[in-house]
Amino acid sequence: MSQKLYLPDSEKQPSYCDLSYFDYEQHQTTWKKTINCHPFNHKLSIFVPSCSLHTIQQQLHLPPSIYYQVRLPLRALLDPEFFSRYIKSSNERLLFHTVGTKLDSDTVIVLDFNGHLIMNMDKFTYETFGIVGRQQKEMDRKRFRYVVDIDLRHGKSPRKSKILDRLKWCFENTMTQEYDMVMTLVDEVTGDTKTIEQWPEGVIVKEHRMEMKLEEINQINIPQWTSLERTLDGKMDQQWQEDALGAMEWIGLVSMKANRSQTANSIVNPFISTYQAPQPVEKSGFGTVITWTGFIAPSFILNALTNLRKLMITRVVPKWVSFTVWGYRDSPFTWDNRQHYYNLNGENDYTFLLFPPHASQQTFISYKMYGSHHSHS
Repeated sequence: MSQKLYLPDSEKQPSYCDLSYFDYEQHQTTWKKTINCHPFNHKLSIFVPSCSLHTIQQQLHLPPSIYYQVRLPLRALLDPEFFSRYIKSSNERLLFHTVGTKLDSDTVIVLDFNGHLIMNMDKFTYETFGIVGRQQKEMDRKRFRYVVDIDLRHGKSPRKSKILDRLKWCFENTMTQEYDMVMTLVDEVTGDTKTIEQWPEGVIVKEHRMEMKLEEINQINIPQWTSLERTLDGKMDQQWQEDALGAMEWIGLVSMKANRSQTANSIVNPFISTYQAPQPVEKSGFGTVITWTGFIAPSFILNALTNLRKLMITRVVPKWVSFTVWGYRDSPFTWDNRQHYYNLNGENDYTFLLFPPHASQQTFISYKMYGSHHSHS
């Protein structure tokens, strides 16, 4: 259905993306920033062609990642013992994001890795809340949204800080409802997730340990991507960009295990679809899809990527690999603290297409989705 049919008077919203070509070693600062400035993720999916499920089980080992589903009143965050032990900790970082809340209509709340409590509110909630927000960005003004940003980590304790004392009053008097959240605690040194051993009274908690799920896919046409690998000083012309975007489309089909990627279903009536898989392909191949779902911190993603590269260097993984991360659609903080409204093409996902190592070089394509209002122009 066309957008014009169900939103006839709406302004058409374009989407933006960033398409880049990197070397794993030479550009570590750049691609690590992509991962670290995107802290709120709910899914990680890796596709490894020509590698069996059994091989992945034997070779890919990652420590279990812990996260929590929590229901709490916001005043619980300022419980003195919880605040001091987890939010103000010098050795750990607490991270959380509300779930079941829509950024277009509800209050969405996050705590980032720098200890900033960010609350994105509608006009009524903001006017009754009791604390002045930061200057509105253009899309916030258009949608009558207001953002309150409070640094919890570097301030004083709730018993000594005026702003925290005011925040505590607001949580007890104006924003008293309970919220569902996902929450995780990350060790500053190792990047591992840790157990939260002490919770404020009245908090409902369910602990989860993310499990690696594997599925082997057979009888698929596997593209070779021969036109995409270039030297770093090579020209990334219009044709290369189109081929790279085509690669990302194919990776998306495989990630969702679409019939179109399978040999038996590759011929489709052009009246139904004109899609053509990138050429050349290895026919009737196989591969393994590796998936984690939950609340995934950047440190877990970095660890997974590092381990995957080791398998590529040792040729356990013989070909290219796709590595895709999905962010939360309704998030007031992603890609360097920019809001992503779900109803405005709110994509904030990214994919790395890693090529096999050659000599001292391993290149990959980075594809980042920015959504409607995230142009860097």
